[in-house]
Amino acid sequence: MRYARTTLTAWQRDCAGPEAILLSERDKCQYTCLDVDAYGASDPGDLQCNLGAHIRVETGSPCDGTDVLLELGAVCMPVSTQRASAAIIDANFIAASTVPPTPNINDLSGTPIPCGDLDASSMTGLQTVGVANVFGTALDDLSLGLLVTCQ
Repeated sequence: MRYARTTLTAWQRDCAGPEAILLSERDKCQYTCLDVDAYGASDPGDLQCNLGAHIRVETGSPCDGTDVLLELGAVCMPVSTQRASAAIIDANFIAASTVPPTPNINDLSGTPIPCGDLDASSMTGLQTVGVANVFGTALDDLSLGLLVTCQ
């Protein structure tokens, strides 16, 4: 994945995400669009894959499940050694509201490793990045960023 942008638009009646709060918004869904051409062709040695994650937000350490603030459950995050960015447009059903707030954007860059290292099963230094947008949580709409570094 190279780019994720989320917006509200007329689409279909049954869709992922919460029901719109306003009756006038009931024909609008929350969804994620991917623009795979946003950053051009992949460089040699770059890779992309999907990473399954179970996301739970707790109010403090240790992360032992006793103070769960938010349970998002299973999320599939496309990750890449190149670049991943995301923004939610019209966040929380508020026109022109963005998450993260303008002018920020959830924008991360990864680092590939030489193909020889990958062939030798040496992943040291590989960094993958990914983004996912989540709608209608107890904390409102969220844009999540993930950076994974292999050591």
